[in-house]
Amino acid sequence: LDRTEVTLKANETTTLEVTIKPETTTIKDVEWKSSDESVATVENGVVTAHQVGTAIITVSTTDGTNLSASCEVTVLATPAESIALDRTEVTLKANETTTLEVTIKPETTTIKDVEWKSSDESVATIENGVVTAHQVGTATITATTTDGTNLSASCFVEVVATPAESITLDRTEVTLKANESTTLTATILPETATIKDVVWSSSDESVATVENGVVTAHQVGTATITVSTTDGTNLSASCEVTVEPIIAEMIELSQYEIKAFVGDEIILKATLYPETVSENAVMWSVSDETILGIEIVDELCAKITILKAGNAEVKAETTDGSNLCAICSIDALSGINNIGRDEKSTQYYDLKGVPVAKPTKGIYIVVDGSKVKKIILQN
Repeated sequence: LDRTEVTLKANETTTLEVTIKPETTTIKDVEWKSSDESVATVENGVVTAHQVGTAIITVSTTDGTNLSASCEVTVLATPAESIALDRTEVTLKANETTTLEVTIKPETTTIKDVEWKSSDESVATIENGVVTAHQVGTATITATTTDGTNLSASCFVEVVATPAESITLDRTEVTLKANESTTLTATILPETATIKDVVWSSSDESVATVENGVVTAHQVGTATITVSTTDGTNLSASCEVTVEPIIAEMIELSQYEIKAFVGDEIILKATLYPETVSENAVMWSVSDETILGIEIVDELCAKITILKAGNAEVKAETTDGSNLCAICSIDALSGINNIGRDEKSTQYYDLKGVPVAKPTKGIYIVVDGSKVKKIILQN
């Protein structure tokens, strides 16, 4: 190499010249390498200094001879002598931003990075010189050198309030059905108003409630939803909410035709559609109280007891004015007395008189022509 030692300042460059002998050497390509690339790098012989320290630049032949030569590079720092900001005082409104420009001298200073800091980040924050105002108050923004000189410069920031001048809602009237919801949007002007938090309230929470602008309807009636500013201006806007009932469109029973025996108990359930009906209840009745007993379990469920043999109906009717009803027909049987006889085949029944196609181990009633027997199957 043309030099074995080099001294540079950060960001400076120099070119090392390499000589390979004899001049008739076939392969004159070489490989460059730095022992510490954080201090200095090398590319095609051009050495670039980065930070204070030392690094060994090595050049090696690539023809298999593994010959090499080295140069020690020492990188010296250029310390900052002064730091200044383009402004020492700034006045902003909440949410406004401004950029502070920093100047470090001399211009050849090695490390020009600075550290930014705010004395009160609830009032104003700083990132890469950009000051953002948040709330009313004062804060001091400071820029400090990071090269060890600890030089600093400051700017006093005052954040002043922007009061709301008006508040409006996107709607002044809303009609909903019970359990429906809608969202009201409040707009505060000017857009630069410092405090945009609002308070929501309902004049009748049994009719409609509101949370963060979301209005939920509960029962038939009217309520006034009001939104108010919280910055001391006491501005407000209102929306009248009317809640209409949701009536049933269809009624469905868990069963429509039942065969049962005296003493049996049956649970019947009714379902109203849509599921959001305001009055989710039915009125139960039986066509013959001597055949069927009825006990109301809840607004949509009834327990039916078979009292004696016969035919009767259970009716479920809506109570919300939709005039819908559903009917379940019950054929009440009195057990083995109702077993039918088929002269052509042998029939098996359980002790309640229910036909059994393939009897297994147990007790059965057997009808064989005109004969009725009670048998016990062991297998």
